[in-house]
Amino acid sequence: MIIITRAKKIKLFVVFSIIITSAILLPWLIKFSYFIIRDFSTAPEMWFNFGIVESWKSLLVDVRFRNIFLVLQISITVLSLLLLWDTKGIKKKNKLMADIGSVDSVGAGQHGTSRWMSEKEKDKFSFVWKGGELTEDDSGLVLGMKKKRDQEKIWLGSGDTHSLIVGATRSGKSRRLILPTIYALASSEESMVIGDPKGELYISAKEYLRKEKYKVVSLNLREPAKGNQWNLLDLLYEYKVKGEKDKVIEMAWDIAHTIVNQTPSVSSEPIWKNGAESVIASLILLNVFDAKNKDEISMASVYKTLATLGQPLADETIPLLDYISLLSPDHPAKLAFAAAGIAPYKTRASFFTTVLTDLRIFSDSNIVNMTSNQDHNLKNIGIEKTAVFLIVPDEKSTRNVLATLYIDQLYQQLVELANTEGGRILKRVNFILDEFGNLPAIPNFSNKLTVAGGRGIRFTLAVQDIAQIERLYQKTTKTILGNCHTWVYLITSDLETAKLISEKTGKYTVETESESRNVQERGHSSGISMGMTGRALLMADEILRFPEGKSLVLRAREFPAVYEMPDLSSYHFNFLLGFSLDRVKNKEIIKKRWEKEVKRKKEKLYTWMPDLSEVLELKVKTEEETEEIEMEEKIKVVKSETEEVEDFL
Repeated sequence: MIIITRAKKIKLFVVFSIIITSAILLPWLIKFSYFIIRDFSTAPEMWFNFGIVESWKSLLVDVRFRNIFLVLQISITVLSLLLLWDTKGIKKKNKLMADIGSVDSVGAGQHGTSRWMSEKEKDKFSFVWKGGELTEDDSGLVLGMKKKRDQEKIWLGSGDTHSLIVGATRSGKSRRLILPTIYALASSEESMVIGDPKGELYISAKEYLRKEKYKVVSLNLREPAKGNQWNLLDLLYEYKVKGEKDKVIEMAWDIAHTIVNQTPSVSSEPIWKNGAESVIASLILLNVFDAKNKDEISMASVYKTLATLGQPLADETIPLLDYISLLSPDHPAKLAFAAAGIAPYKTRASFFTTVLTDLRIFSDSNIVNMTSNQDHNLKNIGIEKTAVFLIVPDEKSTRNVLATLYIDQLYQQLVELANTEGGRILKRVNFILDEFGNLPAIPNFSNKLTVAGGRGIRFTLAVQDIAQIERLYQKTTKTILGNCHTWVYLITSDLETAKLISEKTGKYTVETESESRNVQERGHSSGISMGMTGRALLMADEILRFPEGKSLVLRAREFPAVYEMPDLSSYHFNFLLGFSLDRVKNKEIIKKRWEKEVKRKKEKLYTWMPDLSEVLELKVKTEEETEEIEMEEKIKVVKSETEEVEDFL
């Protein structure tokens, strides 16, 4: 049934009172003008004496008088009825949006007050950029763009908040969203770390960024020889030189944990993962602390040490186990090996097999060459404007762990920089991680998100659906999603993701209609009743049908908004990148740019591992020392017994 509030009843009474009163008095009021025209001095008296009844009689016989009355009465009636229109509701009305969904709202928000954001509100709550330079306070993720003639109006999500992009494969994330965002960030001279599965972002933006005085770094895991070099253990060596032993140990364990946990465990027993982490951490520390030259410190040395010395000899002894057992008790490598060392001998050998599998990527000569040297400083990314492109091939998932390790090490270095600069890095760094769901889990990522913003580190995570995050981060998924204050939705094929986004749009009040019929032998009755209920601004099925070329933006403390999200070709930035409106021609441009990419010359690489002969010598020496100690103990016992006999005699 229709609910009529007390305020509504009063408004209805007032409106109909005006209409009825005007209908009664209007002919008499119109007649006043006639008397004024005839004789102004006597008009009031004559009009008053004429009266309402005589006015109505004139209305019936005078056509001109009747026409004037009808025009005025209709106008008064229309204006009176407009009072019934809820002007407050006009502002919040959910008009049916073409090819998006939702229906008109009714009532006063009894079942929900969600609504679409107006363009004025978009301008108010986002930064409107019309080209030119930007400040760090204004720049951010591109939410949408509208073009009128040649003038671009770009809405940016500014502030130190993290974002989530939901877009299935072929949704246009790169061209519609990420490349325009690179344009905005470059205009504010911020650093950026871009996840780039195909390398298209790198090859498209590299020359433009260099013209803008950016240092461009490419960690190319697809073709390592065409990118920069990064040694996972370089920082550990630097900390060792500085005497920060604890920091070296901590980082060794971080690397070990990430490598071992790059894939979900098939066993519920923690001993296998703990043992594998222990072995990797121990091998890293052995390499860092025992190698004599910096050039010999790399993950290639770690792999070679295990592959060579982890094999059983003819007498079934394993040289690596013997070497570790002969280290001094306070050697970091021996202490790290303790978790694996307490396991039975055969179990330790099984750990070695597992670790060799985890480290097999460092047997690839291309990866070995890339990870044996360091050609850029990670801390400088938070000091001078830098663009890092992580080219992570989706067809070679075994290399993805390197991207995760790079992100983790870079984050730790930026935090260290922030701690020396009053809590915030000098230049904000934006992590825009496309295909975030395909990367191995970043250690303690939910904690990183919680505190990163205040340090000048901003994350944008692009996934195909929410299930990708749940698979990787499990119990911390809610924390990760909760720390993403801006959600930009393009399209998904996952129903659960659509349901979640539908819930986030909120509910508003809509009208319902129900019909009832009662059929009997002597007759029947029917009736229609109207009511109100709550409805999501967009239902899950409408989310799944969301149109191309638009973005649904959900931001904390704001109403949902739909923006135009055109292709890169609509932006002036398209021409700054050196592209045209011809897609075929652009493909040729990209092809030629890749052909110009120079492969790095392979340098002579140095690896290290404990010398097997030294191991055997050390073992023999230790056995001889043990025998000498035992002999000395026996001599002491004999002397003691001899002295006792002499004392007795």
